[in-house]
Amino acid sequence: MDRLSARDTLEHAWRYFALHAGQRMSLFNYFVLCFAFVSAGLAGCIRAEGPLRLVGAALGLTLAAIALAFWKLDQRSAFLVKHAEGALREIEKQVAEEEARLFHDEPEETAGSQQLPSPLWRVWTYGQTFRVLFAIAGVVGLGGCALSVYLFFS
Repeated sequence: MDRLSARDTLEHAWRYFALHAGQRMSLFNYFVLCFAFVSAGLAGCIRAEGPLRLVGAALGLTLAAIALAFWKLDQRSAFLVKHAEGALREIEKQVAEEEARLFHDEPEETAGSQQLPSPLWRVWTYGQTFRVLFAIAGVVGLGGCALSVYLFFS
C-alpha cells in the first residue's frame, strides 16, 4: 500500500478532529434542550398539587440521569477530540511553518493563560465548563426530586 502524502495525512486528521469536535458540540446542544424541557416540567410539577408532585420526583431523577449520561458521552467525545489534537500536533510539527503550528502551540499558549490567581478568572476549557453545567443539572434534578417527594408527603 502507498503511504499517504503529508497533505492527505493532515486532511485525514483534520476530518477526524472536525467530526468529533462537531459531535461534542451537538451532544452539548441536546443536553441543553433536555435540561431546559425536563427542568421546566419539574418546576411545573413542584408547583402543582397531589400526584403530579410524584411525577416531579420522577422528572428530577430523569434529569439527574440525563446529566450523568451526557457527562459520560462528553468524556468519550473529549477523548476522541484530544486524540485528534495529538495527531494534528505531530503532523504540524513535521510539515507546518513554525508560525502556523496552531495545534502544536496551543497547550503552551493555554498554560500561559492559566496564571491568574483565581480559577474564576482563568480561561476554562470546554470540558471544565461542561462538567460544571452537568453537575448543576444533576443537583437540580436530585434537589427537585427530593423537594417533590417532601411536598407530596407534607
